Amino acid sequence: DCGVTKPGWEASWTSSSSSSSTDSIPPVTSIKGLNAWETEDFPVHFSDSDKAGGSGVAQRFFQVIDNNGTAWRANAQKGFHSDNFDSIIHPDWQSATGSWSINNNSLYQSDESSSNTNLYTAVNQTNASAYLYHWAGMMDGSGNNRRAGLHFSCDSPTLSNRGNSYFVYARVEDDHLQIYKVTNNVFSLEKNIVFDFQENQWYDFKVTFNRSSGRINTYVNNQYKGGWTDPSPHAGGDYISLRSGNCQYSVDNLKVYRSRDTSATVQVGTGGMARYQSQNPTSAAARVKAIVVDSANNLSPIASKDVKIDWTPPQVTWPVQDGISGDTDTLSTPTEISGNWDASADSHSAISNYWYAIGTSPGDTSIAGWTNNWYQTVMTDTGLNLNQGETYYVSVRAENGAGLLSPLRYSDGQTLVQNSASPIAQFSLSDTSICKGESIQLLNTSQNASSYQWEIPGANPSSSQQSNPTVLFDSSGTYQIKLIAAGGGGKDTIIRVQSIDLWQSPQPAFQTADTLLFLPNATAAFVNQSDHAASFQWSFGDSSQSTDQNPWHQYSSPGSYDVSLTAGNPACPSNTTTRTDYIHVQQATGIDDESVFMDVAVNPNPLGEKGSIVLSLPESREVSIRLFDVAGRSIDLITDQHFAKGRHQLPLSKVEEKMIQGIWFVEVQSGEHTSRARFLKH
Repeated sequence: DCGVTKPGWEASWTSSSSSSSTDSIPPVTSIKGLNAWETEDFPVHFSDSDKAGGSGVAQRFFQVIDNNGTAWRANAQKGFHSDNFDSIIHPDWQSATGSWSINNNSLYQSDESSSNTNLYTAVNQTNASAYLYHWAGMMDGSGNNRRAGLHFSCDSPTLSNRGNSYFVYARVEDDHLQIYKVTNNVFSLEKNIVFDFQENQWYDFKVTFNRSSGRINTYVNNQYKGGWTDPSPHAGGDYISLRSGNCQYSVDNLKVYRSRDTSATVQVGTGGMARYQSQNPTSAAARVKAIVVDSANNLSPIASKDVKIDWTPPQVTWPVQDGISGDTDTLSTPTEISGNWDASADSHSAISNYWYAIGTSPGDTSIAGWTNNWYQTVMTDTGLNLNQGETYYVSVRAENGAGLLSPLRYSDGQTLVQNSASPIAQFSLSDTSICKGESIQLLNTSQNASSYQWEIPGANPSSSQQSNPTVLFDSSGTYQIKLIAAGGGGKDTIIRVQSIDLWQSPQPAFQTADTLLFLPNATAAFVNQSDHAASFQWSFGDSSQSTDQNPWHQYSSPGSYDVSLTAGNPACPSNTTTRTDYIHVQQATGIDDESVFMDVAVNPNPLGEKGSIVLSLPESREVSIRLFDVAGRSIDLITDQHFAKGRHQLPLSKVEEKMIQGIWFVEVQSGEHTSRARFLKH
């Protein structure tokens, strides 16, 4: 019962190898290439790597678990096992000895008197070259020889030592981790590894077993602890078994992985690796997990990816009916067909689309190919050219979220009957004001007609027999549009003279006379130079906007400002131009050298109906004063005379009638000295 072990020996040694050559960095693995929904056997691609210059990936493992609606388990026949022991001991487990139960969401063996407890379950361990066994374990109780572990690759789980198998044992009092081989139900200790186990403490155990090489490696809390190579390994078994001796033993999250390559195929369906479909459109049906080991015995973190599965097409039992509602046998309009049906349901991936087709026999698509009707259960297809006396069928199929299509359903047909009522020709236009290069659709609203003849001189095309043709016009103008509607009751003609407006794409442009402004009268007048535009939206860079054609704007803070102009018209998309750092506003800190000699201003500023020029001279001078517009053109001579030293005020009455709203300048010149004053006229 492994209660007593033979005396052995331990060895200590030192290594002369450089620590810099040791690979202590774990490898990594990830899962690639899964679809949003899987509907059949699907490939899984793994990306495995070790650090640059590392020891390299040596072993690769994967696991597929599936969700039956109540628990995540695994198909043991495929070499996998998964049990989290959350609420019950599942019926695939068999208890041979011991007292096993579920306690605090983990498996619990409470009989300390038993020296060899046994809880076993079937797991096929012959369909891969290597396996990885992973579980969490904790030993407790009042005994003085407490031990517990796992048998794997067992062929006779009901025997005391499980027939032919291996098992890994952890000992609390003896502080060892042991590897045993069992042959013909007789065990032998093959490896005794020192490890300080503590009672009432959870440990994470991982064991790898290579059936080909016979190599067994052990890990505790993801750290490699030791291994042993069986020169004559067992071929493999069909069971695993939990074993404990004279202790209370808790087990959780027991998993079995199998070896793989860089890719694997997951079989879907009853008996496969993924045996169940998603319970609803948002839940996963399976989970793929992966772990790798490098040659330095470093374990990677476990990678996982959930998979949604639906292999069942939507099942529909409803009939397809002709018409908008109910079921009709005839139709009188040769240009359109309608159909309706009941909504479908799909418990796994839900219904995502309905598709319909129209033909002259069930399932035929000669009139309208398969068309996505989205989630709607009523369809109307227009613009058709149907024949009198012909029967037409609407075919429908539902598509679920996984992309699977239901069996085909179709109506019992509807026949186009002769309409003897007199045709009434009438139409409208989709638009009459368009951007150059755009088309206009002629919307046919005629009644009791089955064929049409359009004549549109000057358009392209200039004639058409379509029900709702689309035409182009080269220029604005007045055009004659003629429609002849014909049916079983004769013909009717309508002629309309229509004005068509073609707009060019708007081209925004602008400028201002002065881009350098000084506070407190930092006012810019903008000149709009846009083409093909009827509306304007200005942005002056300081959160202010305007819709004027030629706005003026006063800035209140120093800085550089972007100015943008958006030009639009009734037909074409708007266009915007932006001049970056266009306006520069500075704080006036004084007057320049010329203004020290002559100081000139306009009062008030902005100027209303009346105002005056205020001139200050440091000495008696001959002075000439002129008025200039924003473009720098001289408008008029205000005065040219001798002024005495001091302050003078001259009325602007002489030029007030010549000034309109905007920016203006007064220029004072005396000899080599010139001064200017800028002002705004309201």
